[in-house]
Amino acid sequence: ISLSRPLSAADFRVSGRITDPFGNAIQNAKVSFISGNTHYAGISGSDGTYSLKVFGIYEDVPGLIELGSPYPNPFTYSINIPFIISSIGDIRFSVYSFTGQKITEKLFPETPAGSYQLIWDGRTDNGAPVRQGYYIYSLTFRGKTSSGKLVKVEGRSTYSAGTGLEPIMLPPEVSDPPGPRRISVITTVECDKYYPVRLTDITLACDTVIDFELARSQELPFKISGDHIAMFTGTAYRPLLLKGINLGSSPPGYFPGEIAYAIEDKSAGTYEKWIRQMTDAGFNSIRVYTLHPPVFYEKLAEYNQRNPDKPLLLFQGIWLDEIEDGQNPDDYDLTLRTAPFKDGIREVIDCIHGNKDIAFRAGRAYGRYLTDVSRWTAGY
Repeated sequence: ISLSRPLSAADFRVSGRITDPFGNAIQNAKVSFISGNTHYAGISGSDGTYSLKVFGIYEDVPGLIELGSPYPNPFTYSINIPFIISSIGDIRFSVYSFTGQKITEKLFPETPAGSYQLIWDGRTDNGAPVRQGYYIYSLTFRGKTSSGKLVKVEGRSTYSAGTGLEPIMLPPEVSDPPGPRRISVITTVECDKYYPVRLTDITLACDTVIDFELARSQELPFKISGDHIAMFTGTAYRPLLLKGINLGSSPPGYFPGEIAYAIEDKSAGTYEKWIRQMTDAGFNSIRVYTLHPPVFYEKLAEYNQRNPDKPLLLFQGIWLDEIEDGQNPDDYDLTLRTAPFKDGIREVIDCIHGNKDIAFRAGRAYGRYLTDVSRWTAGY
């Protein structure tokens, strides 16, 4: 594993035009490019054009953490988790069972920047060895949480090395070859009375030209029209023939409680592929029974923004915790279950509108929900 090497300072001139679906210029739209912790913004003029300079970009953003693959995994006695941090900060290590029970937690305060391996001896906070099975670990550094799966197999040891950090040495990196500099940014476009645009896969280079199309926001993007669901298309409501497909919350080969692994950056390409395959197969709507990781909504929005004539609509479910053993009569008291269900509804609606930050939690989706997909959400 290696942190991205710093780019030399460079200026990027970005320009383009903001219009509505009919080609009309949109004035006073705010165009933003975010690189690491730096925010660059410009405003479109009366002709819809904008121009701004993104400068002094470096890839070594303070607070960056990058994980390697745990080894050996599966493990018998102890397991090593390599990682790199780009600046000093607290490291919090936690392990959970698949039911969400916290097994152990350890804080390593004021850890200097560098390369490390975290060693877990497969024991609880009380020193008892864990049973064989699947576990979720998380590493939190300066507000960012990364997670993964650990597999414990049969075998116990009376010796415990404890949980700790060890510095490790990495081989020197080869210098970047000469050539034009390019940088990935998160891009947002916002304007009053229009749906916002947010893209996570924009790459900038010198003299980059990017045009954006904004759709006017609608209080009721969908409604019932006779025996059809109708979608507002900019001028009128158009009846829809829904052809739907269901999408579970975990990647193939994982259990439902392993939703945390869909949150990793590597899943972005998977979601892009799945969405493309769904639409290629003729589906125009997707149903999810619970909240998905933020990257799912980001990739859904990016596809729909680039394919406004054939969007993939969303039917979003709200999760209600199941009754585990049914021995407690209160489990069947709907008045006691209504309040947490309403909380879940509020949480999902905030996420759909790109306005929610959920801390790490085992077995459930979490992260920063910044992408508004409400315009494509046909129902709950």
